[in-house]
Amino acid sequence: MRIKSSIISDVLEVEDHAGNVTSFPFRVNVGEIAQKINAVSKKFAESNKDEERGQSFVELLGLIFGEETTLKMVEYYKDDYTAMVADLTPVLVDVIFPAVRAQNDKFVSALKKRKF
Repeated sequence: MRIKSSIISDVLEVEDHAGNVTSFPFRVNVGEIAQKINAVSKKFAESNKDEERGQSFVELLGLIFGEETTLKMVEYYKDDYTAMVADLTPVLVDVIFPAVRAQNDKFVSALKKRKF
């Protein structure tokens, strides 16, 4: 069974305190990462330690933005994970996660229509 996957291609721009804007381009094939995102998100939610939560968050970013862009983000934010989470959460919550839910809904709907 093949289900058409959505592609999200955009540029995340963040502004520092001095007004300098840094751009992080990304292209996500939602169908390819949907199951992985669900697993990593669950691991993040179940983490009890900040270090585990941080690792899960960076792993999640890697799935969404790609390894290269994620490394640039980690370098950009250095150790200011609070700012990183504050800047990236809206993109995750408003754009990526709804697209993943929609992709999962398409898959479930297609499964229900199949006759075994």
